[in-house]
Amino acid sequence: MHGQLADYLGRLAALRPVYTPAGDATEIILDTGEIIQEGRGIRSVRRALARLYAIDLAAAREYYRKLLGQANAIPLPFSAHLVLCPVKMRRPRCRGDFTLGYLVHRQVAGVEEYPKDCYRSRIILRSGVSLPCLNRPAFVKKQLALGRFVESHYLEVQGLARAREVLTYSLPSREEFLLLETKLDLLLQRLGQGGGGKRGFSCGEGI
Repeated sequence: MHGQLADYLGRLAALRPVYTPAGDATEIILDTGEIIQEGRGIRSVRRALARLYAIDLAAAREYYRKLLGQANAIPLPFSAHLVLCPVKMRRPRCRGDFTLGYLVHRQVAGVEEYPKDCYRSRIILRSGVSLPCLNRPAFVKKQLALGRFVESHYLEVQGLARAREVLTYSLPSREEFLLLETKLDLLLQRLGQGGGGKRGFSCGEGI
């Protein structure tokens, strides 16, 4: 993998389990359509994401299993902008191989029929990348709908319901955040150089 998993937070569109000559691996698909190959299996990548977001996966699965009334393939929220929706993306070569991949529902543009080989549907990401899937289109759409519900519930529980009004398909990049921070620092410096007293406050009223 080029770079660390933490470098791609806020840019994830999907995670897909794949087989490589070296063994089990994961494709990390970004919102730009770029595909990064990670040498670890998808369960290891999922655990690494949970550590980065300080999520207890077992507790989260149990909570949302009860909430959704669904035993398996539970969409899980890692943050206000990252809900991973599981769907089957490969056939196992060996007993115990993981078949599920994960979609970020906000990055999915559409789902269509795809009766080819063992696949039943194809998922089109907003970047244009298409992912064949072993589940029927109706099931994939159900998972995405559950993902939206989980996101809504997560925001309510976290007291972030109003954030839905401003959520976009990705968070601002670190560079954009630092630029905003710099602009605020410059503004505060200008206010401090306004001569103090009432004049400084009058400058603030025009912002």
